[in-house]
Amino acid sequence: MRSFNTSWLQELVWPRMAATLVLGLLSVAALTGRSEASGGTLAVIVHENSPVTSLTVAEFRKVLLGETSEWPDGKRVVLVERDQTSGALRTTLRLICKMTPLEYKRHLLAIEFQGGRVPLEKILNSDEAAAKFVRSVPGAIGVVENSSLAAVQHVKVVRLGGKLPGEPGYFLQ
Repeated sequence: MRSFNTSWLQELVWPRMAATLVLGLLSVAALTGRSEASGGTLAVIVHENSPVTSLTVAEFRKVLLGETSEWPDGKRVVLVERDQTSGALRTTLRLICKMTPLEYKRHLLAIEFQGGRVPLEKILNSDEAAAKFVRSVPGAIGVVENSSLAAVQHVKVVRLGGKLPGEPGYFLQ
């Protein structure tokens, strides 16, 4: 049986495949970077009758990670989140939890797998829908663009680290 020399084919094809792969990865990274950025300052909101008026960054992190599942008044925490492509969700997870949305979902699945109590989640597709849900559910907490709050009434903006959105040193800017 005769053997064919294919080294010339490898020299031609492999560099092109590698270049295509690198360009594809760079494109994905560029798109991810654009969608990860938030369009502005974010606001942490709760129901207007919630006893919560201020959270430290560490307390907010515990809420997001499911370590705090009830508010001081005994109501169950309901996390109102945006979809994984949302800049608000990505920014919040990156700054508060030091995680990507995928790492966050894995964390919550690990809690559930180990028999722990996972936070109740409601995933919505807009800041307006998230704010309206928080307005309707007494135990809910959400993160929305501060600029979208003008259209929604009857929610309370929570101080994060002692500061409100727009104040110097606010954590979610």
